[in-house]
Amino acid sequence: MPLPQLAGLTIERVESTGSNVRIRARVRADHARCPGCDQPSKRVHRRYRRHLLDTALSGRPVVVILGVRLFVCAQPDCAVRRFAELVEGPPVPWRVGLPGSGRGQVVGG
Repeated sequence: MPLPQLAGLTIERVESTGSNVRIRARVRADHARCPGCDQPSKRVHRRYRRHLLDTALSGRPVVVILGVRLFVCAQPDCAVRRFAELVEGPPVPWRVGLPGSGRGQVVGG
């Protein structure tokens, strides 16, 4: 079953936890473009995870655990010093929330 919202991602693991499906993923690209100057950067400042809650898959909620990199702009005169990579693909509304909180905020779409 194709999931177009995951097209720009590398799927690292899929887990069935009984009550839901967890998909661990990261952005496939090895660099990101600075939103301030459009220069590519491969210099990673840090990494963090986002928990994205999607609609049900086969009747079970889906949690996408997305590994996100925060990049440093390589241009010394750019006003943007650090920026998060963007996920390529169609705009899909995701609910971003804390794992297990049962609450989420719709983003995208």
